[in-house]
Amino acid sequence: MAWLLAHLDYRYDDCLKWPFSRDSHGYGQLGHEGKVFKAHRKMCEMKNGPAPSPDHEAAHSCNRGHQGCINPNHLSWKTRSANQQDRTDAYNLGCPRHKLTEEDVTKIRALFATETSADIARRYDVTPGLISKIKNGKLRTEGRKRIFVKFSDDQVRIIRSMFGEKPVREIAIDFGVKPTVIEKIRYGQSYKYVT
Repeated sequence: MAWLLAHLDYRYDDCLKWPFSRDSHGYGQLGHEGKVFKAHRKMCEMKNGPAPSPDHEAAHSCNRGHQGCINPNHLSWKTRSANQQDRTDAYNLGCPRHKLTEEDVTKIRALFATETSADIARRYDVTPGLISKIKNGKLRTEGRKRIFVKFSDDQVRIIRSMFGEKPVREIAIDFGVKPTVIEKIRYGQSYKYVT
């Protein structure tokens, strides 16, 4: 807690890394009053006051919480769905901190035989989830930019209206994605916020 207090007025734009214990996902953690807390959540409370509701998370504008960032200027309270949407938007817009070239993706695919996904993620300074997407063929590259398939709310509504009229496979072909992407929309595993 003393370290957090000492850095509460951190004034720089770069990430401030938690120098102590981290959980298995890379987020800083600390013990306080006999309990274990997420360091970024404590910092967010100290900077922005208590969470507005139990549904709010301490969200990172830098998308680097998994790398131990606790910069108080990067933290704000957001609902889980808003936090996830921000993360998706940052990736879809080709967030410069997370860009991979086609050459990078090719090299990463070659590394699967000798390295773990976590090691590859650290090497390229990206999330393990991104490495998983590459491994499972859910990431396409175009030129020097990463391209994720992201649908607008209207496209999601159109896709949902097509269920029962067309097979999932045909809908997937129409939208240039794998059938599993359409299935996730169908069963509410993705785009839950679209009504």
